[in-house]
Amino acid sequence: MKRGQAAMEYLFTYGWAILAVVSAIAVLSWMGVFSASQFISEQCTFQPDFPCTNHILSTQQGESTATLKFRISNGFGSQVRYTDFNATIDEDFFVGTTPITPTDIIGQGEQTDFEISGIGVQKGSVKEILINLEYANCQTASDETCTDASKHAIAGKIVAKAE
Repeated sequence: MKRGQAAMEYLFTYGWAILAVVSAIAVLSWMGVFSASQFISEQCTFQPDFPCTNHILSTQQGESTATLKFRISNGFGSQVRYTDFNATIDEDFFVGTTPITPTDIIGQGEQTDFEISGIGVQKGSVKEILINLEYANCQTASDETCTDASKHAIAGKIVAKAE
């Protein structure tokens, strides 16, 4: 009888400790401490001549859509003219909502803000956004308007957490 009583005391003593540990892990998991999005670093990368200096994926209160805003600097050796940009998010295609005026020539070192609205996302989730940006290199243009310049495309990636 003594061995049986010792075994029961052992199970009850350590059983409560195990129950407490499992409960603590469940509460931490429910609070999102173990969420993978906590460990994903945000990034905004384009080619070296067009560094992305700022980005934010913002949601409005009570809405399930977000707006992506990002800024690109012209680190190219000459003036450029942006002609088009779009994004792919979770295999959905979005056209940029920032109006790109074909006559706007961006000087070397100048920054341009871009915006894409209507992205389906929940606050706190992480999205990978692939950006395609088309530009004309004004160095190859025959006039100051840069309308006949050679066009090029660059691709970039933004990983952002919806705020």
